Amino acid sequence: MNKETLKELGLTDEQIAEIQKLKGEAIKEQEQANEKLQKDLEKAKADLKNVKEQMASKEELFTSYETKIAELEKAGVDKEGLKKLIEEQKALTEAKDVELTTLRETQEKELYDRDLRDALDKKIDEYLRNENLKIDSLSAKNAIINNMKAKVSLDNGSLIGFDDIITIEKANDPGAFSSTLKEELPQIVGSTGSNPVPKTDDSDWNPSGSDTPRFTKI
Repeated sequence: MNKETLKELGLTDEQIAEIQKLKGEAIKEQEQANEKLQKDLEKAKADLKNVKEQMASKEELFTSYETKIAELEKAGVDKEGLKKLIEEQKALTEAKDVELTTLRETQEKELYDRDLRDALDKKIDEYLRNENLKIDSLSAKNAIINNMKAKVSLDNGSLIGFDDIITIEKANDPGAFSSTLKEELPQIVGSTGSNPVPKTDDSDWNPSGSDTPRFTKI
């Protein structure tokens, strides 16, 4: 909403300046939050790439052990020595598998959480626009997102259960939402166009406009 529109709504220059200041602070705060989320997302993607590389390294390790076993078999190494090497290789591989699986699952969950939060943020903005509503602070919006994260799911970019949950959130915390529509109250003005005409009883009405009572004693 620009300055001219605010003036048309009857706001003073001081009020307009304060609104624009608050709007600028809110935009800056949102940009900082988005920048942090983007950095976190890039880090998570880099970590996931590292996990995949480690998984590939594990496969190379497994291949190298197979090669060593084959070489020992050809060299006629005793069965006990070969069995020991196989058990060491198996234990190492299993431990590596557990470590990499845990790391991969952690990174995938972080990526999902970030995607879910981003989808919720955009969907809430869309809902507010369609309903002519706003959330007055970023902290209130973040609180709503955090409440909804455990109650909705993300499937191929689509939020499942959003409509029902946002209705519940609005009912549980109506103070967090406010209308963007300005309610205009009708005014009755006098002949000068400046002062409201007071409501009077018919018995007090004097069409002449003078101080002379309508009825006088004879």
